[in-house]
Amino acid sequence: MNTISDCFPDRRFKKLNLKQAIAKKAHIGVKLLTLPDNQNRNQMDHSAQNDHKDLLKGLQSKDSLKVIETLEELKNSGRASDIPVLLELLYLTNDPEIKSKITHLFANLKESDTIPLIIEGIKNQKYASELKSLISSCWENGMDYSKYIPLFVDLLIDNEFDVAFEAYTVIMNTESQMNTEIIDQEIERMEKVLSTVSEQKRQLLIDVIDYLPNLRS
Repeated sequence: MNTISDCFPDRRFKKLNLKQAIAKKAHIGVKLLTLPDNQNRNQMDHSAQNDHKDLLKGLQSKDSLKVIETLEELKNSGRASDIPVLLELLYLTNDPEIKSKITHLFANLKESDTIPLIIEGIKNQKYASELKSLISSCWENGMDYSKYIPLFVDLLIDNEFDVAFEAYTVIMNTESQMNTEIIDQEIERMEKVLSTVSEQKRQLLIDVIDYLPNLRS
């Protein structure tokens, strides 16, 4: 059966070669600034933190356009620490455009330190109404969630088809090697419920049971 691994876009980025950039600037006669000392660097960091806090205040605005404008800015300046704030806004807002902007941000995350924060959002029953979009963001952003496969198996088993299918998609797009014992435990859990679920979910479970052995380390 076909999987949906082709849903992943190419997310490779060319890294900046700093030596080449400096050499190029020197060649065209641009005066290079010296690196700041520790004191100046700390002052710069503190200033950047204050600027970012001011930016996040835009998410509290009663003006939806201001909120949307802030979310657009976070595409380039967002930090992992913003995720709890964004989760809360996703839960509280009734504005479909604001919801769409937040889920788009989650679907385009690149830094691995955001993974535990998204997982905490998925586990939090408070955000159950946003569960489908949160799980979807995991396979859309293409990061490695192999550490959390037992959680996604739980989500696959315990939820209705639309949410279960998102969890299935995360699992089926996992490529990292996993501990054999964990894989065997998850396969056993799924096999036990095969006779208790709908035919649609049964097929999802069978696919995952067949797929997980490929990830044995």
